[in-house]
Amino acid sequence: MGYDKIEDYVADRNVKNPRNLIFGAEKTGLHELYFDKRNRQLHNILLDFVKRTKFTSLLYIGEDLFVENMKIAFKDFSFREELPRDKILSYAKLQRIPVEFGAFGHREVNHLEV
Repeated sequence: MGYDKIEDYVADRNVKNPRNLIFGAEKTGLHELYFDKRNRQLHNILLDFVKRTKFTSLLYIGEDLFVENMKIAFKDFSFREELPRDKILSYAKLQRIPVEFGAFGHREVNHLEV
């Protein structure tokens, strides 16, 4: 990759002006914790970071069960901003920053309505 040492690679990647941002802070199976104080603090820190940086795209990775609904909510701008992550996605939408949605886990529900 053109680097003599791993430290050179890390230093090159540790930039002050990120272009593409990936974020996700999920607690799979512990949904009642989405609203706890620490989760809100984490997302507020992420939102501050997002506002300070001039990135060109955002990848949100969430649970597979909800990724299609997330895509629709983002497209229609129908976030309720109930979850801390929604403020970040709303900010990206208002700034016209492209957002892609990825998923993890297995879809356990057949015929999921979107």
